[in-house]
Amino acid sequence: MTTSLRIAALLAGHVLLAGVAAAEPPRQTIAVLPFDIIDTSGEPRDQSADHARWLAALRSQVAHGLGDRGVYHVVDLAPVRDQVEAAFARERLHACNGCERALGRKAGADRVLVGWVKKVSTLVMSFEAEVRDVETGRTVIHKSLDFRGDNDESWRRLGLYLVRRFEELPADAR
Repeated sequence: MTTSLRIAALLAGHVLLAGVAAAEPPRQTIAVLPFDIIDTSGEPRDQSADHARWLAALRSQVAHGLGDRGVYHVVDLAPVRDQVEAAFARERLHACNGCERALGRKAGADRVLVGWVKKVSTLVMSFEAEVRDVETGRTVIHKSLDFRGDNDESWRRLGLYLVRRFEELPADAR
């Protein structure tokens, strides 16, 4: 192969790779807000400390998983931590009439993830997750996942499963 043909072949390969890279939509940025629980189980034992720990661990696991797997660029909430904590103390972030979008915008995100557990009993729980567009408020993704067992292992598995469900979505659907 002549030098001219080699150069032409290399250039053609670069053009093809550039076309493939250009076809992929850019990865969205996301703010993963604290998750909440709605516990209607009426169980006599106070599990609020366990639930707070599991919710924080779940939020962290999901945020890291989405970032590590390249599903989203996860923004750091540290610059808006006080505002997030104040909003979370006042109301449920998944039902705060747009406060979640304002927090996401302040954090510099395109999307915001809110999530909440509905606990009916130790054996019957579900997790609702919504990704919302910060500008329009449109729900981009809604996932409803049932899980069983109010313990470390079931909450950990919930996080793994949720991240996999997001990862399976086409990039332009996120």
